[in-house]
Amino acid sequence: MHNKYKRSRGFFLLHYFRKYGFLLLIISILLSNLVTIYRDKQQRNNEITSFALDHSDFFANKHPITSINHKMKASVLRIIDGDTFEANLHGRVEMVRMLLIDTPETVHPHIRPQPYGKEASKYTYQLLRGKIVELEQDQQKRDLNGRLLMYVYLKGKSVQKALLAKGLARVAVYPPNQKYEMAYKEVESHARKQLLGIWSIQNHELKAGSHP
Repeated sequence: MHNKYKRSRGFFLLHYFRKYGFLLLIISILLSNLVTIYRDKQQRNNEITSFALDHSDFFANKHPITSINHKMKASVLRIIDGDTFEANLHGRVEMVRMLLIDTPETVHPHIRPQPYGKEASKYTYQLLRGKIVELEQDQQKRDLNGRLLMYVYLKGKSVQKALLAKGLARVAVYPPNQKYEMAYKEVESHARKQLLGIWSIQNHELKAGSHP
């Protein structure tokens, strides 16, 4: 009886293996591959983490300006004149020059204060002093003086357009930074027709010149 039971059990196991053995083999291979893939993924993640830690200085805002269209927030610290100010950007104090406009000079070392220069500086001071602004880069990051060249926005509205609309600035094009040239010229044209600010002065373009 015992031998018969053993033979019956052996026959059952043999039958089970023949029926499901191939399937079990496939499952075993798949599980082995999944384990290998998981280990490889973990190793890659560890390598990436190690790289980030080894290069943490690079990622820690030492090079904050990398994208042309990306807008960055900055805190305005000090107004220099109508189109230039100091700002705290990622913990660094930067001199920011507004792109595509030129306001009358007030602090230029070689040029006397120009008409509406004080008004432009006062307007920029009242508008931006102590405020959080957004900065947008064009093709060129800095000028020859090391200043950041930026389009400036306050609460989503263009500061350059605000100055142009009041006749406190003129469009000043310095290629390759020309992204909003046509839009700014349209605002400038409207101020000129209404003889606002600098456009109330006869032959302003001949007298003022353009000083970046």
